[in-house]
Amino acid sequence: MGRALRESASPVATLSGPDYQRVLLGPPPALSAVVVATDRGVGLRELSLTTCALCSEPVRFVTDLLDEVQRRGRLRARLVPGVELDVTRAAERYGSDWVGLLQQRNQAASYLDRVLRGAEVIAARDPVVHVRYADGFEDTWVVRWFEGRWRLSYDDLAPDSPLRLSKAEANRWRNLSSIQTTSLQRYAPTFDEVGRGAGIDIGYSAVEAWPDPKDGTVLLLLMDLDRIMSGIVRVDPETREVVERWPVRLVDNRAQLSLSGWDTAWQGELSATGEQLLVRGPGRTWLLDLEPRRARLINRGQPSWVGWSSQRALLFARADGLWSYTEGGPLQRTPAPTPIVAAWKAGQEGHSVSGNGEIFDLIEPRTTDRVCCGYVTDAAVERSTGRTLVTCAEPCDVTGALIAPDRDPIDLPGAGADRPGASLSPDGRWLTTGRSNPLGSLLIWNAIDRRPIARVPVSPVRVARWSASGEQLLTVEASGRVVWWSLEDLLTEHHL
Repeated sequence: MGRALRESASPVATLSGPDYQRVLLGPPPALSAVVVATDRGVGLRELSLTTCALCSEPVRFVTDLLDEVQRRGRLRARLVPGVELDVTRAAERYGSDWVGLLQQRNQAASYLDRVLRGAEVIAARDPVVHVRYADGFEDTWVVRWFEGRWRLSYDDLAPDSPLRLSKAEANRWRNLSSIQTTSLQRYAPTFDEVGRGAGIDIGYSAVEAWPDPKDGTVLLLLMDLDRIMSGIVRVDPETREVVERWPVRLVDNRAQLSLSGWDTAWQGELSATGEQLLVRGPGRTWLLDLEPRRARLINRGQPSWVGWSSQRALLFARADGLWSYTEGGPLQRTPAPTPIVAAWKAGQEGHSVSGNGEIFDLIEPRTTDRVCCGYVTDAAVERSTGRTLVTCAEPCDVTGALIAPDRDPIDLPGAGADRPGASLSPDGRWLTTGRSNPLGSLLIWNAIDRRPIARVPVSPVRVARWSASGEQLLTVEASGRVVWWSLEDLLTEHHL
């Protein structure tokens, strides 16, 4: 706060609030300081950004609210029932459950974000502020100072105001499937450029994502602890459009879920044809047919890894070894050291890698080598060739190892890669490894020379995947953000 005051321009004006003075520290949009006088002296209550110069305080409340929606979006609307939205009398009529339903609609379905985006103040005479929405509808808001805060009065809204929740809507929002469907339909990535334009922010709230080899689109698996955001979205990074939405419930609504490990419980692979998704979630593994749309439960429990063989067989790594399954055929088990973090099978060839770095021949069967000094953090498999990348935790004196059929493992120099982020490009030229120091970095390596050549500016990632052409890189961050990167731009802008 002190730095902001020192760096600000000279005060522009001072305006009076109900029990405070607001000092404008520059032309709008600029910081403003709210000054209060108490029996202990004069002090600062808050320092905030404001878009108004000489607005009255009720108008300022509305314009700053609308500006925040335009700038930040994604559930940033601040009209929280009982806080900025005064619902005291409405709650007395409808009960506390009504408040929860109102909030659920606003947040779970991004309702306020959608309604308020593009709205503007067209007239005002305190305490009434007239607002025009983006679709042309004009609304009347009554803004009052109550218990030390400016609030919009719900009871004073017109009967047809978009901000109201009708009895019919309340009944609809009591249905969980309605909430999930509406939430998925309202999901709208902003497609913001990342950094200097090397990447496009194409999604959020994702636990997994896959580039589709058929058409260059990206599939996002959206899932949250509340089971509200539950479904698959297909996004086209070129046209920047959401081209498909598919509600799918992969977690039982009655299941008790722990916050610990929720984000790492998800893992999956898209089939080579792009027609099926194999998804491991908390306690279940599902096979999702993308056309026709259907989800089938095919395994209970929590495999350490799931994937596909080159013959389109499903692979499950469990505590008793590696299981394979071809539709219409029996389950087959191959004993192997566990926990398995990656596996590959193609005809009479195959290998697995365990979490302690043991490479196991699935055909003979026998242990053929060991890597990573016994501490594997992540792994990736190139399905057509069997090339496998494993990354090593500290205190290993290598970053990882490249494993290929019938060859000795090749070490990657450097220190341990203590974060997920292992990936291999389809053309064999590039690979990635994750690090937390510098914070959340992802390194791109020249796989032939075995040296890092660029650093991707991301937060810690859950997974990194390449497009079929090898010209784009997809990252899913631990926060749920999905970014679609141009390899050419990454190598130009973030070369080491």
